[in-house]
Amino acid sequence: MKTWLPALLTCLAALLTADLRAQVIAGPITNANTGNLYYLLGPAHWADAQAQAKSLGGYLVAINDAAENAWVLATFGDDGGVGRALMIGLTDEAHEGQWRWVSGEPVTYLNWAGGEPNNGQGFFPYENVAAMYGADDARAGLWNDIMGTLEEQRCWGVVEVPPVAELTLRVSEVELSWFGLNGQSYQPQYRSSLTTNLWVNLSDPLPVAGSVIVFRDQVAIGLPSAITGSSTGHELGTGGIQRTGPPVDGAAAELPRATGASAGWLGGA
Repeated sequence: MKTWLPALLTCLAALLTADLRAQVIAGPITNANTGNLYYLLGPAHWADAQAQAKSLGGYLVAINDAAENAWVLATFGDDGGVGRALMIGLTDEAHEGQWRWVSGEPVTYLNWAGGEPNNGQGFFPYENVAAMYGADDARAGLWNDIMGTLEEQRCWGVVEVPPVAELTLRVSEVELSWFGLNGQSYQPQYRSSLTTNLWVNLSDPLPVAGSVIVFRDQVAIGLPSAITGSSTGHELGTGGIQRTGPPVDGAAAELPRATGASAGWLGGA
């Protein structure tokens, strides 16, 4: 508490018009230096703000260097000339004096105001969480330990959310294998989806003589670029083998298509 009364009065003024729940006020905003997303929460107790941060997939901000501290202050600590005291994700609730980030990151940077943290100097039973002074305070950007449970300490929270990893799968080769009967020829084919009956040949017919056939169709690099592609760049669908019998009166007799015989056909029937 100590000497940061102006910042607390700013929080109290916000209570007159703001919902006491930790609502999202702004964001997501990307910090180009960290690559993470950030949100600003409305006035709330520290624990409520941290709970909201978890629901957003993150945590109250972990500040790892002076550049990030300055960015958080500039981005969220000023509301049209009115400073915001900002709750951050630093706590020593587990072990007094051993400050840690709720994100689990190592503490590599601290920016306490002079005389802080002081655990309330006997005026308060404990001060186990941290907040940053707002832009209109002489100590703007410096940190103070607070209880975070007092009515006058419902201040704004800054949430940090790491980006979600994007996974791209690419089909590099389609392989069909089956046992070929004597006197038969086989036509590898594909169709672009499970709902169409339009089959497209993947090669010329393959004659065999009582052996296992392995047919591979490689995919050029960059085509397709994602899981929705097939060996020809169409939507991934299903593959099969069209089998033709011995000539009958000079014409090939078409026999049922053998789907499900593929060994490496991703998404095959």
